[in-house]
Amino acid sequence: MNPRALGIALGVLGLCLPACLDYGREADACAGVVCDRPSPPTCVDGITLRTYHAPGACSQGVCSYPSADEPCADGTCRDGQCVGCQPACAGLACGPDGCGGSCGACQAGCACTAEGQCDCGCQAPDFPPDCLDVPDFECGFMATCQDGALQVSWHVHLFCNGQEQIQEYSCSHACLHGCVEDYLGWPASGTALVEEACLPAAGCQGILLDNQGIPEGYPSLYVEPADAEQTFQDRLAAFKARWGLGAFDYDISTTGITWTPRLWRRSSGPYIRLGEGVFDESDALARSEELLTADGEFFRTAGLAFTPGELSCNDPYCRVILAQDYCGLSVASADPSFDGTVELLVAQEYAGLHEARTGVVPLVPVPRNPLLTGQEARERLLGLELEYWCADGLHTATVSDLSELTLEPEVPLVWAQPSGTRPDALELRLAYRVEVLVDWGLGWTCALDAVDGTLISETAGFICD
Repeated sequence: MNPRALGIALGVLGLCLPACLDYGREADACAGVVCDRPSPPTCVDGITLRTYHAPGACSQGVCSYPSADEPCADGTCRDGQCVGCQPACAGLACGPDGCGGSCGACQAGCACTAEGQCDCGCQAPDFPPDCLDVPDFECGFMATCQDGALQVSWHVHLFCNGQEQIQEYSCSHACLHGCVEDYLGWPASGTALVEEACLPAAGCQGILLDNQGIPEGYPSLYVEPADAEQTFQDRLAAFKARWGLGAFDYDISTTGITWTPRLWRRSSGPYIRLGEGVFDESDALARSEELLTADGEFFRTAGLAFTPGELSCNDPYCRVILAQDYCGLSVASADPSFDGTVELLVAQEYAGLHEARTGVVPLVPVPRNPLLTGQEARERLLGLELEYWCADGLHTATVSDLSELTLEPEVPLVWAQPSGTRPDALELRLAYRVEVLVDWGLGWTCALDAVDGTLISETAGFICD
C-alpha cells in the first residue's frame, strides 16, 4: 500500500474509534428503557403551566420528555396546576375580596372602612341567638354545657365620645349528641365552637336520621378552618420526618378547603414503604389501610371509614382505590378533590408508594330525611333540556318518558362540591345519581338533590355523529 494512503487510513480510524465506542455504550445504557412516564406538571412561573408528554427519548440511560408551556386562563399557577383567583380576606370583615366577591357585609347602621373593617360608632353590634351563627367572640368568653346545650357569654368594648362602654352578650346551641362538660377553649367563631365543644354521634359522627322537614342551613357546609394552611404545613413536616424524606423526594401538593394531599415520587430518593416484601393483591388492601391509619392526620383519613373499591396489579404497579363510607352512604362529586376516594399507586417490587391522592370529605351533620323516592327523582327529570356540543355546534335533548333513567346507586349518596356562596366552604347535600340515556350514544350523569329535587350537576357523555 502507498505509505501516504496508509497513514491517512490510520488517522481516520483513530478519529472514529472513540466515537463508535461511545455510541455503543450509550446504546447499551438505553437498552430496554421505555420512556413512558413523564414528570408531573410544574409551574414555570406564577402564571404559566408546563406539561410533559410521552413518549420521551432515552440518552445515556436517562429519559427526557417533550414539554409544552401554556398560560393559565385564570392567571395563577400553583403546585403544578392552574387555580382560580384566590380571595384575599385575611383580617378583613367586609369589602371586596379581590376576585369580584365580598369578604362580608356590615350590619345595619355600620359602615365598611377602606381598611375592610366595620365602623359602628357608638352603636352596639347585634349577634344571633344561636352560637353557631356568631362570627366571633371578642372578650370574656365563657362556655358551659347544660342539658346537652352550650350556654355562652362574652362582651365587647365600645368607645363613645372618649368613654368606654362594655356590652354583654349571650347565646346558646343545642348539640345533637351532648357537649363537652369542661370546655376551656376560645374558638375563632361559632362554627369552630360547635365543632370543638359538641360531641359526635356514638359510632358515627354525621348524618341525622329523623329530622322533620328541610332543616335550616341545608345544604350543610364544612367551613375551612382559619389555620388550615399552617396546620397542613405542620402535618407535612411531621410526615416527612417520620419517613426520613428530603425536600425533593416527593412532589407534594394539596387542595383547598379540606387540605387533602397529593404526592408523586421523584425518580430518585427513598420510597414510603407499605410493609416488607413484594406488594401484591393478597394483602394490598390491608397494607393500604395500615398506611392510612398510621398517617391518618396527614392523609386526612383519621377517624373515617372506607369500603374496598378497585384493586388491580399490573407489573410494575398495583393501583388501590378505597371509597369513603359516610355513615353508611357513599360520597360523590364532580370534582375529584372531593369525590370521597383514596387512590394509591404502589411499586410491587419494593412495596413503595409511587403516587397517592386523597379526595375525602370531613364528617359534618347532613340531614337524611325526608327524601324523594327514586320514582319521584326520576319524575323530576322529565322535561329537562340537556345541552351538548358537537362539531357542528350546540345541540339539546329533552328527557321524556322514553328516556332510560337509572339510579346509581338506588339509595342517595353524599354529594360534595365547593360552595357557590362561600369560597372557603364545602357544600354537602344528599343526592341521587341518575344515569340518563336519551337516545343511542347520548347520555348524561346527573346529580339530583334528594331533598328538594333540584339539579345539582350534569355531565354529558355522548358520541356525536
